[in-house]
Amino acid sequence: AFKTPMRAARGFVMLTPPSSQGRVFMREGQPYRFVGMNMWAGMHLVHEGGRAKLVRELDRLQSMGVRSLRVLASGEGPDDSPWRLLPTLQPKMHMYSEPLARGLDYLLAELAVRDMTATLVLNNQWSWSGGQAAYLAWATGSENIPFPAPAGSATVDSFLRFSAGFYTDARAVAASHWLISFLTRRMNSVSNVKYADDPTIMAWEMCNEPRAVGGPLEREAYRLWVAQTAALLKALAPKQLVTIGSEGMTPIPQYIGTDFAADHSSLHIDFATVHIRPEVWSWYDPVVGNEEELEQARAIGRNQSV
Repeated sequence: AFKTPMRAARGFVMLTPPSSQGRVFMREGQPYRFVGMNMWAGMHLVHEGGRAKLVRELDRLQSMGVRSLRVLASGEGPDDSPWRLLPTLQPKMHMYSEPLARGLDYLLAELAVRDMTATLVLNNQWSWSGGQAAYLAWATGSENIPFPAPAGSATVDSFLRFSAGFYTDARAVAASHWLISFLTRRMNSVSNVKYADDPTIMAWEMCNEPRAVGGPLEREAYRLWVAQTAALLKALAPKQLVTIGSEGMTPIPQYIGTDFAADHSSLHIDFATVHIRPEVWSWYDPVVGNEEELEQARAIGRNQSV
């Protein structure tokens, strides 16, 4: 049972028109500023009988001022796949787990009760939810995904190059678009609100940390995927925002194959994301760092502010 009587979510989160001052998130005529966090396994908690735990965690997050969650709304491959968040939403191509989808329904309804919002993540560059590698394996009939440790013995580079083959395979991309159609058209079994009409869904994130490791072919196909997928989301869910899920600027852009500015130039992309890892990207070493390194890290942060 819900902690309070169900009520409709507030208005959609929107963006102000472009101006010299940038753009601002707005909701019901007021600036929408929020503290957010990842809750990857939100729908899994409900599916596994954890409604009470989910409610307890949402209450605690709300009490700490958290107003928006980034939630996995995907998952590909059989449940016996290695190194995978289980169960998966899509154990076979075009076959979706209704019990797990109902877990997502319940999560969204509970967020609406608390006036919280969600960004739903639709795909993954990495293997822990299946993602692009699983779509490519389905499309090609391959049973040999080169998983890196701890799931396998392949290098991370080998896995990323395999996963980037997703962009150049029209069958794999089309299969990922089926999930978008499934979710945007879904009627929430708890709130009776169609996902595309639910203000609780602030945004759709196309993929977690997409990369186009490879060469010019992969990079060109990656940007075509960005344009086509964003356009599809705007056609099916025009009231909600769309973002790529980018890591942002990294010290290895040529290897990753992304261009932060060019990738976000589509009119169908509403805002950008960055995953700030000063130590991982060698921007700043807190052990031996000096003021020059700290200022460099600050400058990178300012340049990536969107």
